[in-house]
Amino acid sequence: MYVIDFETKAIEPYPNYPPEPVGVSIKYADLPSLYFAWGHPSENNCSKEDVQLILAEIWSTSEQLLFQNAKFDLEVVRKWFGLPIPCSARIEDTMFLIFLYDPLAPTFSLKPSAERILGLPPSEQEAVRDWLVAHGKVPSNSKSWGAHISEAPGKLVGNYAAGDTDRTLALYRHIHPKIVELGMEEAYLREVQLMQPLMTNERVGIRCDVQQLRADIAKYQAEFDRATLEAKIILHQNNDEFNIDSGVQLATAIQYGGFCVPLDEWPLTPTKKYSTSKETLKQVIRHDRLQELLHYRATLKTCLGTFMIPWLEKADKARGMLHPSWNQVKGEKYGAKTGRLSSSDPNFQNIPTEFEMEPPSGYLPYPRIRRYVLPDEGEVFVSADFHSQEIRMLGHFAEGAIKEIYDSDPAADVHAVAASIISDQTGMKITRKHTKVTAFSILYGAGAATMAQRLACPTHEAVAIKRAYLSTLTGVNDFMYSVEERARSKQPVRTWGGRLIHAPESVVQIDGRVWNKDYVLINYLIQGSSADQTKQSIINYDRTRKHGRLLATVHDEICISVAPQHLESEVAILKAAMEAGEFDIPMRATIKIGPNWADMKDYK
Repeated sequence: MYVIDFETKAIEPYPNYPPEPVGVSIKYADLPSLYFAWGHPSENNCSKEDVQLILAEIWSTSEQLLFQNAKFDLEVVRKWFGLPIPCSARIEDTMFLIFLYDPLAPTFSLKPSAERILGLPPSEQEAVRDWLVAHGKVPSNSKSWGAHISEAPGKLVGNYAAGDTDRTLALYRHIHPKIVELGMEEAYLREVQLMQPLMTNERVGIRCDVQQLRADIAKYQAEFDRATLEAKIILHQNNDEFNIDSGVQLATAIQYGGFCVPLDEWPLTPTKKYSTSKETLKQVIRHDRLQELLHYRATLKTCLGTFMIPWLEKADKARGMLHPSWNQVKGEKYGAKTGRLSSSDPNFQNIPTEFEMEPPSGYLPYPRIRRYVLPDEGEVFVSADFHSQEIRMLGHFAEGAIKEIYDSDPAADVHAVAASIISDQTGMKITRKHTKVTAFSILYGAGAATMAQRLACPTHEAVAIKRAYLSTLTGVNDFMYSVEERARSKQPVRTWGGRLIHAPESVVQIDGRVWNKDYVLINYLIQGSSADQTKQSIINYDRTRKHGRLLATVHDEICISVAPQHLESEVAILKAAMEAGEFDIPMRATIKIGPNWADMKDYK
C-alpha cells in the first residue's frame, strides 16, 4: 500500500482548481515517508518530471492507494500529471473511515482526528507556521497560514508532510479493521465508489444561463431598490440616516408607526431583541402593503446576494459553467451528520423552488433561480425524484399500516390514504395536510406547538391529531418507541446502507434547531437511510448510463443531461438505478424533463 499526500499552492475555485502542487509525501508500507519537493522557494530535491515518473509507476503497479480526502489528491494527479484514477488499484480514504467510525465528530480533518483518536498531536506544523510568521508571509494570528505552505522551504515542509502520511496510515490501520468488524465495509466502499462520479461532475460543471442571469440581476436590483424606497416612505423614514437593514431600527420604526401587534406578542431573538426575520414580520405586521414589500425585499436580497450575483461571478467566463463541490461527509462548514450529500461554491442544495407569497402589486414576479440551470448544449434536462422517499423509508422500518398501503398500491399517496383511514376510524375530520405534517413532525422531531403552527390549529388539536395518527397507523408508534429505547440505552441504529449511528449524549443542534436525542436518532435512521439510497442510486446510474451525464443531486432528486434522441432509453436506465435495492416497500422514482431546471413537465 502506498500513502500519498500533496502539498499545493493556495486553493482557488475552477477553472484554477485543483491548485498547482509543489511537493508530495509518499509512504510505502512501514518504510519512512519521503517528501519529493520541486516547487518551494528553496531546498527542493527533485523535479516535477521525476515525480511524474514515480507516480506513473505507482499507478500502474500498486494494488492499494491510500489518501486523506482522495478526491482532492486524485484530481491533482489528473490535472497536473495527466494520470487518471487507476483501474487496478483499490482507492482507500481515511476521511470516509473517520466519518463512519465517529459520524458525530466535530471534524473529519486529518490532524484533529489523529489527535482525538490516536493521541498524535500535530507538533510539526508549528515549525512551518513559525517560519511563515518570522519571514513575513502571514501575520502571527493567521488561521489560514496553511494556504501559504508552498512559500516555506521544501525540507521544512517535508517534515510536516511526512507527518501527514504517517498519520493517514496509522488511522487506516486503527479504524479499517473496526469498520469491517462492525459490518460497515459495504458502507465504506459506497463512499469510495461515489467519489468518482462526483469528481467528474465537479470538473465538467453545470451550464448556467449567464446572459439571462446578467439581465435579470439588473432588473431585480432595480426592483429591490424600489421596494426599499416604498417601504421607507410607508414607515415615514425616507432619509439617509435610516437603515432598513438594521433590525433595531426597522423594529422601532414599525412599532412607532403603529403597524404591528402589541410588543409583548412580538417574538424575540436569543439575545432578547425584537426578531425581524421574514417569518416574524409576517406574524407581527398589521399593514398588508408594508408586509408584502418587506417580504419581497428580503426575498430579493437572498436571491441576489446568495444565488444570482455569486453565480455570475463564479461561472466559467469561457463556457458559462458552474463547478459546485459535492461533499460526501460532514466537515467544519459543509455536509450533513446524517450522511446526506451537500454542495458548496456554489451551494446547489438550498435553491428555492417557489415562493409562498405573491409579489406586491406592480412589481416583477420573484426570480426563478432554477431557471438559470441548463442541461448541456442541445440536450434535455431530466429530474428524477424519489416518490415519498422518507415516508417509504419510514414504512420500510416501521412496517404495519404504511407498508400495507404501499403493498396495496405502490404508487399510493400515503398521506391521502392515511387521512381517509384516520377519518373513518376516529370520526375526526383529517385532511392530507394533517397527516403529512404529522408524519414529518415524527421524522423531524417537531413538537405539538410547531405542529399547531403549521396546521393553523390550537395545540390541543395538534396533539389529538398526532395521537390519532399513531394509534391508527400501526407500526409507527412501536418503531418510534424502539428507536427511543436504543437512544436511551446508548445503542446505535443501523441505516439501510449499513452505517451505525449513535444518538448524541444530550440535545443536539441540527441546521439551527435543537433536537431531543431520542428524535435525533429517528431522524438519523430515516434521513440517513434515504441518503444511502440516493448515493447508491448515483453509483448505479454511473455504472449503467449510456449517453447521459450527472448534473446535480438534491437529497431525493437526481438530475442528468441527455440528448433528445437518447431520452427514452436513458430515463429508463436512471429510473432502474433509483428503484433498485432491497426494501420492504417498493421504491419509486418520478421523472420530469425540460429545457432548464425550472420549466419542467412530467415525463411518462
